Amino acid sequence: MSYNDVNVSVARKKPRKIYQFFNIDPKTRNAFVRKVFLIVLLMLTVTAIFNVIVNVICISVITAYATVKTETKLVIFALVATAALVMVLIMIAYSSWDFTRWWNYIIAASVALFAVSLAISIYSWSTGERMKTVKIVICIIGTVVNSVVLIMELQSIIGGKTVELEEELYLYGAWQLYTSIVHIFLKLLRIMRYFGH
Repeated sequence: MSYNDVNVSVARKKPRKIYQFFNIDPKTRNAFVRKVFLIVLLMLTVTAIFNVIVNVICISVITAYATVKTETKLVIFALVATAALVMVLIMIAYSSWDFTRWWNYIIAASVALFAVSLAISIYSWSTGERMKTVKIVICIIGTVVNSVVLIMELQSIIGGKTVELEEELYLYGAWQLYTSIVHIFLKLLRIMRYFGH
Protein backbone atom coordinates (compact mmCIF):
# COMPACT_ATOMS: atom_id res chain seq x y z
CA MET A 1 0.00 0.00 0.00
CA SER A 2 1.47 3.31 -1.06
CA TYR A 3 1.19 6.78 0.44
CA ASN A 4 -1.21 7.91 -2.35
CA ASP A 5 -3.59 4.98 -1.59
CA VAL A 6 -3.86 6.05 2.05
CA ASN A 7 -4.69 9.67 1.09
CA VAL A 8 -7.35 8.53 -1.36
CA SER A 9 -9.03 6.25 1.19
CA VAL A 10 -9.04 9.01 3.83
CA ALA A 11 -10.43 11.57 1.38
CA ARG A 12 -13.32 9.23 0.39
CA LYS A 13 -14.71 8.95 3.93
CA LYS A 14 -17.80 11.08 4.44
CA PRO A 15 -17.51 13.52 7.32
CA ARG A 16 -20.12 13.15 10.04
CA LYS A 17 -22.50 16.06 10.50
CA ILE A 18 -22.74 17.69 13.90
CA TYR A 19 -26.28 16.49 14.57
CA GLN A 20 -25.15 12.87 14.03
CA PHE A 21 -22.93 13.12 17.13
CA PHE A 22 -25.88 14.17 19.32
CA ASN A 23 -28.51 11.89 17.82
CA ILE A 24 -30.96 14.67 16.96
CA ASP A 25 -33.23 15.26 14.00
CA PRO A 26 -32.54 18.67 12.42
CA LYS A 27 -36.19 19.20 11.39
CA THR A 28 -37.63 18.67 14.87
CA ARG A 29 -34.76 20.62 16.44
CA ASN A 30 -35.37 23.58 14.14
CA ALA A 31 -39.07 23.51 15.03
CA PHE A 32 -38.12 23.47 18.72
CA VAL A 33 -35.76 26.43 18.29
CA ARG A 34 -38.43 28.36 16.38
CA LYS A 35 -40.98 27.74 19.16
CA VAL A 36 -38.55 28.88 21.87
CA PHE A 37 -37.65 32.07 20.01
CA LEU A 38 -41.30 32.78 19.19
CA ILE A 39 -42.23 32.48 22.87
CA VAL A 40 -39.34 34.76 23.89
CA LEU A 41 -40.38 37.29 21.23
CA LEU A 42 -43.97 37.16 22.49
CA MET A 43 -42.83 37.67 26.09
CA LEU A 44 -40.61 40.63 25.13
CA THR A 45 -43.43 42.17 23.10
CA VAL A 46 -45.88 41.89 26.02
CA THR A 47 -43.26 43.40 28.35
CA ALA A 48 -42.60 46.29 25.95
CA ILE A 49 -46.32 47.00 25.52
CA PHE A 50 -46.84 46.90 29.29
CA ASN A 51 -43.91 49.28 29.84
CA VAL A 52 -45.22 51.72 27.24
CA ILE A 53 -48.71 51.66 28.80
CA VAL A 54 -47.29 52.20 32.30
CA ASN A 55 -45.05 55.03 31.07
CA VAL A 56 -47.92 56.76 29.26
CA ILE A 57 -50.09 56.47 32.35
CA CYS A 58 -47.30 57.80 34.60
CA ILE A 59 -46.56 60.75 32.32
CA SER A 60 -50.29 61.47 32.05
CA VAL A 61 -50.68 61.41 35.83
CA ILE A 62 -47.66 63.69 36.31
CA THR A 63 -48.97 66.11 33.69
CA ALA A 64 -52.46 66.04 35.20
CA TYR A 65 -51.06 66.67 38.68
CA ALA A 66 -48.96 69.60 37.44
CA THR A 67 -51.90 71.19 35.63
CA VAL A 68 -54.32 70.72 38.54
CA LYS A 69 -51.97 72.61 40.85
CA THR A 70 -51.70 75.54 38.42
CA GLU A 71 -54.07 78.34 37.51
CA THR A 72 -56.06 77.69 34.34
CA LYS A 73 -54.73 80.74 32.49
CA LEU A 74 -51.11 79.63 33.12
CA VAL A 75 -51.92 76.15 31.80
CA ILE A 76 -53.44 77.69 28.66
CA PHE A 77 -50.41 79.98 28.22
CA ALA A 78 -48.08 77.00 28.60
CA LEU A 79 -50.14 74.97 26.13
CA VAL A 80 -50.12 77.77 23.53
CA ALA A 81 -46.39 78.37 24.10
CA THR A 82 -45.69 74.65 23.69
CA ALA A 83 -47.71 74.47 20.45
CA ALA A 84 -45.94 77.54 19.05
CA LEU A 85 -42.51 76.26 20.08
CA VAL A 86 -43.16 72.83 18.57
CA MET A 87 -44.23 74.44 15.26
CA VAL A 88 -41.00 76.48 15.18
CA LEU A 89 -38.94 73.39 16.03
CA ILE A 90 -40.62 71.43 13.21
CA MET A 91 -39.63 74.19 10.76
CA ILE A 92 -36.06 74.12 12.09
CA ALA A 93 -35.99 70.32 11.78
CA TYR A 94 -36.70 70.62 8.05
CA SER A 95 -33.66 72.88 7.58
CA SER A 96 -30.44 71.63 6.01
CA TRP A 97 -28.56 71.89 9.32
CA ASP A 98 -27.87 68.42 10.74
CA PHE A 99 -28.60 68.48 14.47
CA THR A 100 -28.34 64.69 14.79
CA ARG A 101 -24.53 64.88 14.69
CA TRP A 102 -24.56 66.41 18.18
CA TRP A 103 -26.16 63.57 20.19
CA ASN A 104 -23.05 63.11 22.36
CA TYR A 105 -23.00 66.77 23.35
CA ILE A 106 -26.72 66.80 24.15
CA ILE A 107 -26.36 63.70 26.32
CA ALA A 108 -23.46 65.32 28.19
CA ALA A 109 -25.43 68.56 28.60
CA SER A 110 -28.47 66.63 29.86
CA VAL A 111 -26.42 64.72 32.43
CA ALA A 112 -24.73 67.94 33.60
CA LEU A 113 -28.09 69.71 33.84
CA PHE A 114 -29.53 66.81 35.82
CA ALA A 115 -26.57 66.83 38.23
CA VAL A 116 -26.83 70.60 38.79
CA SER A 117 -30.62 70.38 39.24
CA LEU A 118 -30.25 67.56 41.74
CA ALA A 119 -27.59 69.44 43.71
CA ILE A 120 -29.70 72.61 43.80
CA SER A 121 -32.80 70.66 44.83
CA ILE A 122 -30.94 68.96 47.67
CA TYR A 123 -29.44 72.26 48.80
CA SER A 124 -32.82 74.01 48.59
CA TRP A 125 -34.55 71.22 50.48
CA SER A 126 -31.92 71.01 53.23
CA THR A 127 -31.60 74.77 53.81
CA GLY A 128 -35.18 75.81 53.11
CA GLU A 129 -33.97 78.45 50.67
CA ARG A 130 -36.24 78.75 47.59
CA MET A 131 -33.62 79.90 45.03
CA LYS A 132 -36.35 80.98 42.60
CA THR A 133 -34.03 82.72 40.11
CA VAL A 134 -31.68 79.73 39.86
CA LYS A 135 -34.62 77.36 39.34
CA ILE A 136 -36.01 79.60 36.57
CA VAL A 137 -32.63 79.62 34.81
CA ILE A 138 -32.39 75.82 35.09
CA CYS A 139 -35.92 75.44 33.67
CA ILE A 140 -35.05 77.72 30.74
CA ILE A 141 -31.83 75.80 30.03
CA GLY A 142 -33.78 72.52 30.33
CA THR A 143 -36.37 73.80 27.86
CA VAL A 144 -33.62 74.71 25.39
CA VAL A 145 -32.00 71.26 25.79
CA ASN A 146 -35.38 69.52 25.34
CA SER A 147 -36.05 71.68 22.28
CA VAL A 148 -32.78 70.63 20.67
CA VAL A 149 -33.56 67.00 21.52
CA LEU A 150 -36.96 67.38 19.84
CA ILE A 151 -35.29 68.79 16.72
CA MET A 152 -32.90 65.81 16.68
CA GLU A 153 -35.76 63.36 17.08
CA LEU A 154 -37.73 65.05 14.31
CA GLN A 155 -34.72 64.93 12.00
CA SER A 156 -34.11 61.26 12.80
CA ILE A 157 -37.75 60.56 11.89
CA ILE A 158 -37.69 62.70 8.74
CA GLY A 159 -34.43 61.06 7.63
CA GLY A 160 -31.61 62.14 5.39
CA LYS A 161 -29.34 63.15 8.29
CA THR A 162 -26.49 61.45 10.15
CA VAL A 163 -28.88 59.58 12.46
CA GLU A 164 -32.24 58.33 11.23
CA LEU A 165 -34.80 55.87 12.51
CA GLU A 166 -35.62 52.79 10.50
CA GLU A 167 -39.13 52.75 9.10
CA GLU A 168 -40.11 49.80 11.30
CA LEU A 169 -39.53 51.91 14.44
CA TYR A 170 -42.60 54.12 14.01
CA LEU A 171 -43.87 53.38 17.55
CA TYR A 172 -40.51 54.35 19.01
CA GLY A 173 -40.52 57.55 16.95
CA ALA A 174 -44.00 58.45 18.19
CA TRP A 175 -42.95 57.70 21.77
CA GLN A 176 -39.90 59.98 21.43
CA LEU A 177 -41.95 62.89 20.13
CA TYR A 178 -44.67 62.41 22.75
CA THR A 179 -42.29 62.40 25.70
CA SER A 180 -40.27 65.34 24.40
CA ILE A 181 -43.35 67.50 23.81
CA VAL A 182 -44.76 66.65 27.26
CA HIS A 183 -41.41 67.50 28.90
CA ILE A 184 -41.29 70.84 27.07
CA PHE A 185 -44.87 71.56 28.20
CA LEU A 186 -44.06 70.71 31.82
CA LYS A 187 -40.95 72.90 31.81
CA LEU A 188 -42.82 75.84 30.26
CA LEU A 189 -45.62 75.34 32.80
CA ARG A 190 -43.09 75.41 35.63
CA ILE A 191 -41.50 78.61 34.26
CA MET A 192 -44.92 80.25 34.02
CA ARG A 193 -45.75 79.15 37.56
CA TYR A 194 -42.53 80.77 38.79
CA PHE A 195 -43.43 84.01 37.02
CA GLY A 196 -47.10 83.71 38.03
CA HIS A 197 -46.25 83.76 41.72
